[in-house]
Amino acid sequence: MTQIPERLERDADGFVIKAERLAALLRLPSEQVRAEMRDGRILTRVERGEDADAGTWRLTFQRGADRVRLVVDAEGRELRRSRVSASPPPRAS
Repeated sequence: MTQIPERLERDADGFVIKAERLAALLRLPSEQVRAEMRDGRILTRVERGEDADAGTWRLTFQRGADRVRLVVDAEGRELRRSRVSASPPPRAS
């Protein structure tokens, strides 16, 4: 059976994701996610859709080379999800 993701809550600044859900997406313990969010090691970005994407928001969570991106509707329902892990570019010698 496919589990339907819970909706994200909305607040005055955008959306709220529970640490446990973000931890599962980043494949980390939730306490580590909380600590890294406080320390600024997990960066977040929220973008509002325009034109054909109006009514949607793209939430990006970046941790080093790992990036999770969620596209949600105005009610916080997840429409799309992606996770990418990229190697950092080689250092110039």
